[in-house]
Amino acid sequence: MSFAILFQGYTFKKKITNNLNYSNSIIKTTFEQASEHIKYNLLHHIKNHVINFVHLKYYTQAMILTNAVAIYKYWQSLKKNVPKFMAGHSIGEYAALVCSNVITLLDALTLVMLREKLMYDVNRKESGAMEMIIGLHENKIQDIINNYLFKNQVNIACINPNNCIVISGNSNKVQQVILKCKKNGALYTIKFPYNIMSHCYLMKTTASKLLNTLHSINFKRPTCRIVNNVDVKCEYLKKNICSALVRQMYKTVLWKQSIEYIINKNVSTLLQIGSNSRSRNIYTQTTKISVIPLNNINNIHKALKII
Repeated sequence: MSFAILFQGYTFKKKITNNLNYSNSIIKTTFEQASEHIKYNLLHHIKNHVINFVHLKYYTQAMILTNAVAIYKYWQSLKKNVPKFMAGHSIGEYAALVCSNVITLLDALTLVMLREKLMYDVNRKESGAMEMIIGLHENKIQDIINNYLFKNQVNIACINPNNCIVISGNSNKVQQVILKCKKNGALYTIKFPYNIMSHCYLMKTTASKLLNTLHSINFKRPTCRIVNNVDVKCEYLKKNICSALVRQMYKTVLWKQSIEYIINKNVSTLLQIGSNSRSRNIYTQTTKISVIPLNNINNIHKALKII
C-alpha cells in the first residue's frame, strides 16, 4: 500500500498532547541530542505527554522539528517501509529533509534556530501577526488585501485545504483584513499565539541571510521524494532545495496544492506527524483518502496494520 508522510508546521495551540512514551530510548535520545546541540533542554517542556509552547519562544521551531523527527524515528524502528512521498508544512519541510536523509537533525536545528531568530529580528522592527481565516476562498481574501492596497504588508501565508487560509504581515493591517473577511462571509478566525510573521513579503530582505548557512551544510540526495511547498515539486539538487527554503520565508505555502499533488500520484494513505489536529479533519473532509495522525501509540499501531 502506497503512503505519504506529512510533517505539520506551527500550531495555533499553546499546548499539545501527544500520547507518546517520551522515555522510549529512540525518542529520548533524539531529544537529548537536539537539546545538547542547541544548549537548551527541550524535554523540560514536556510533562505528562503535554508539550508546552508558552515559554519556548526562540526554541519553538526546534521543538516542532525534534518532536517530528523523534516520532518518525520511532515509527521507522517499527516499520521499515519507505513512504512514496514526504511533504512538510512550513517548518515541517525541515523535518522531511531530515527524515529523507538530505540533512542531519543537528544541521536542521542550526537552520531552524537561525530561521526563528530572523523572524523575531523582523518583528522587533515591525510588529507582525498571523491569523487563520476559515470559510473564505483564497481569491476573495486576496481581493480584500488588494483593495486595501496592503499587497506588500499583508500576504496570504498558507493555503490549506477546505478554505483554511492563513494571512501574515503587519499586525494592524492583518486585523483590518480580518475584520473585512468576517464581513464578507468568513466563518471564524484563529489568531496564532506567536507575535511573529512568516511567509510574507516583509520577510524577503532578511530571508537571504539564511542562504549562507544553507551553503555551509552538506546535502545528500533524498531517499524519499519530498514535495516542496512553494513550488509543489520534488527537487533533488542542493541549489534548488536551498532556493525553495529561502523563498518559503516570504512566499505562500501551497499546502493544499501539495496534498493534491501527492493524492494524484495514487497515494492511498496519509500519515500525519505533528501538532495540528485540525489538519486531519481538513484532509478527510476534502478527500476520500485515509488519514492517520501519528500522535499516539494507538494510532501508530493502527497505521502499522494498514501500511
